[in-house]
Amino acid sequence: MSFKLLAIPFLVICTLVIAISYVKPDVVLLLKKQYQLERLRAQLASLERISLNIKSMQEQIATSQSDSESAMTDADFLRQIYFPASSDIERGIDQLNFLADQSGVTVVSVTVEDAKKTGLVPVIAEEVMQDSAGILIAKAVDGESVESDLVVPHRTYVPDTLGITIKTAGSYEATRDFYSRVVHAKRFFLPKELKLGKEQDQSAGAPTGAAAEKENLDILYSTLAVRFLLLPKVSIVSAIGDDVFEKTKLDFETLAMIRQNKQGVTPELPAANPLGKTNPFIK
Repeated sequence: MSFKLLAIPFLVICTLVIAISYVKPDVVLLLKKQYQLERLRAQLASLERISLNIKSMQEQIATSQSDSESAMTDADFLRQIYFPASSDIERGIDQLNFLADQSGVTVVSVTVEDAKKTGLVPVIAEEVMQDSAGILIAKAVDGESVESDLVVPHRTYVPDTLGITIKTAGSYEATRDFYSRVVHAKRFFLPKELKLGKEQDQSAGAPTGAAAEKENLDILYSTLAVRFLLLPKVSIVSAIGDDVFEKTKLDFETLAMIRQNKQGVTPELPAANPLGKTNPFIK
């Protein structure tokens, strides 16, 4: 009789041992796998959303055109006119010379700085990055998929710059008109330096003595240093972590307003001069 009474607690203890040894680890593993599955589903949904956004942007880039008089799409206009991919120093000089001629100021000198390349600045090393799926899912030592916390490859896109300094001489009205045209010119640039004065810089060959006294008092001398922006094409391995792909459309509204501005239009100079001059501004 006492043996039967002891058997009941023994069975209970054995059941607890089996539950603790075998059932609980399986339950913990199941919960862990369920959590990982939910994470993967959320990551897959994020990838699908980004993929749809990219397709929507590709369609917009190929079709968006706010200027009916031009055959160039808004995206091509932005890349070729405002953000060219490579150095176009001749075009920058031609642009400033043309605007100066239209304003009535005299170009005293033009100097150029070498293009400064900055390019793509990744936050994490490129060799660490994989494709979008690889970025979201890391691998443990045993090959098991685990959550990845190191991954969002945010990058900073910094345009290259091309420096041009132009010195001009002219009346106040002509100088003001010149700078108004420069501001409205169809090109992104960063103003670096601006100097205005009644006397020309001696380093620029200004007359001295009696010749200086004969100078027209209405002449205003100016020096403008600008940095034109260049945006070379770059390749990326993933769209994860790039805020631009979180939207379905690109903002072309401001660009459409810019394209309606006809004041800053600069005509293209011919590739070859019929007189055989290397510089079309040489008389």
